[in-house]
Amino acid sequence: MIAAIGDVLGAAATPSIVHAWTQAYGFLANLFIQVEKDIRAEAASISGYDGFVPMTVKGVESANSAGSTLYLVPKSGLIPKAKKGQYAAIVVPDIPNVGESMLTANVSEESSSELRLVVPQNGDMANNHLMKTVKSGSIITVGMICGEA
Repeated sequence: MIAAIGDVLGAAATPSIVHAWTQAYGFLANLFIQVEKDIRAEAASISGYDGFVPMTVKGVESANSAGSTLYLVPKSGLIPKAKKGQYAAIVVPDIPNVGESMLTANVSEESSSELRLVVPQNGDMANNHLMKTVKSGSIITVGMICGEA
């Protein structure tokens, strides 16, 4: 990025100006890195994990107007403290002619025994593929719980 600034400024890119831009860029980059760490730490405190984890499908409730509900238990056994209105990413593997994709599912309600996620019925290829292939006992990969409740 600093090289691009030098290209744009041309001869005006004196060493002191490039140094000032480098300092400003470094400050902003570190600020955003820290904000991301804080967001991830807060999400991990809700989920009980950071990143993606395998979960076992305990059950699947057929589609209603909101979508289909997946009842999930993390392989670790630690149930996330998820609240209605929050969301998580689900990895959808093996989509024909696509490979892997992800979708976002909403927490349908709080539960101390399982994570309940609603997969929207929106015609999306990943959503449709997941709901055609997932069944009780399936293992799926789910990201940490995010968002405000």
